[in-house]
Amino acid sequence: MEVIKWSANKMPKSGDQQLSVMALDEVQRARRFHRSFPQYAVAPLARLSRMAGQLGLKDVFVKDESYRFGLNAFKVLGGSFAMARYIAKELGKSVDEMSYDYLTSNQLKQEFGQATFFTATDGNHGRGVAWAANRLGQKAVVHMPKGSSKSRFDNIAREGAKVTIEEVNYSRCTKGYYMRGRTPYGFDTEPIVMDGIKTKKLVENAEMDFAELIYQMYAEPSSSYGDITRYFVAHDIKVYGKALTRAFIAQLLRNPVYVKADMAISQRSAAVISPASRAF
Repeated sequence: MEVIKWSANKMPKSGDQQLSVMALDEVQRARRFHRSFPQYAVAPLARLSRMAGQLGLKDVFVKDESYRFGLNAFKVLGGSFAMARYIAKELGKSVDEMSYDYLTSNQLKQEFGQATFFTATDGNHGRGVAWAANRLGQKAVVHMPKGSSKSRFDNIAREGAKVTIEEVNYSRCTKGYYMRGRTPYGFDTEPIVMDGIKTKKLVENAEMDFAELIYQMYAEPSSSYGDITRYFVAHDIKVYGKALTRAFIAQLLRNPVYVKADMAISQRSAAVISPASRAF
């Protein structure tokens, strides 16, 4: 059996003033609040018997949050409770008084009125905030970064939120600034300050020659993933110190960081693959 890998947490205590929100009494408050929603249901547990056997454990269960409020994600819980806490604070009341029935009542409209909740995201958090605001009679504005998928934009907009696409990520990417995640193959990162913000910029290294070689070989009509891997093995070319794999080739070819195109080309491509053009 493979040994379980673990690492000790050596981070110093932060003295975070917000850690009290994780106290058990606060957790119970959040649970009571979410249970007041008519859409609430206990998330099911999925039993992973094979994993339990491999780990030498009696049972392993995973909480399946894909059923949460029909949104396929748990993040609506945090967004909705944050709204309740804000409204309670503005009214000088306890969050314990913020039930779904009260937050959707005429009494609240008279006492509080309506607020607009803002968030910046490209995923499930934005949809959760939009959903909660819609159900509770509030407003929501969700700012999404350039390059966000149309399906995610539409999912958030359907919940009644005002959705905007911002230029921040696009403007940084066009200048070569590295946004997040693992540094792509063929690049190093270089610390730099942009508009007064410390960030990183992608800088090509010697491995970029091999990345370009993969693209050049794949562009040949008669070339396959297998042909490319065999060529790398025959010439003793390693990728991160290991033999090139087909999975790595597929990942590299799908990574937009290696593609150079202007906004006009990007918009034309988006139009070509729009839902309207996918009719059968």
